[in-house]
Amino acid sequence: MKELEKDLILLKNCQYVNPIKMLGNANNDLPIDFEADIRSLNGWFTETEIKGMLREWRNYMIEVKKLARLEEDQDSKKLMVRIELFWQKNKFKFKSLATLVRFCFTLTTSSAAAERLFSVLKNAFSILQLKSALTDYTSGVN
Repeated sequence: MKELEKDLILLKNCQYVNPIKMLGNANNDLPIDFEADIRSLNGWFTETEIKGMLREWRNYMIEVKKLARLEEDQDSKKLMVRIELFWQKNKFKFKSLATLVRFCFTLTTSSAAAERLFSVLKNAFSILQLKSALTDYTSGVN
């Protein structure tokens, strides 16, 4: 598996350790592909950490449900502080999930990753398809 694929899998799974995002989750069930995704990141997590994440999930969701719902209009900076405070408070309670959180918090958004993604898209589609999609997108913005 290529590094970009691993980054995308990690990024997808970061949403699950975002307590604000998980407030909207109707049940406490582990996401269907969570375990397979985490296992596919060969060497990033130990077997003990993976088993710990699976074991901690239900209690994590119970803790998430205790959070007060946030107002829709709060800005992203305030939400990020709330997420950091949640994990600062619960990092010992959910040690294995906190390992995943550390990976998520260290993800950097850089132009290099964006360039790689555009390169992948360019190789996957013809230049005419890309131009057509870009035109459709920009005409919908206006």
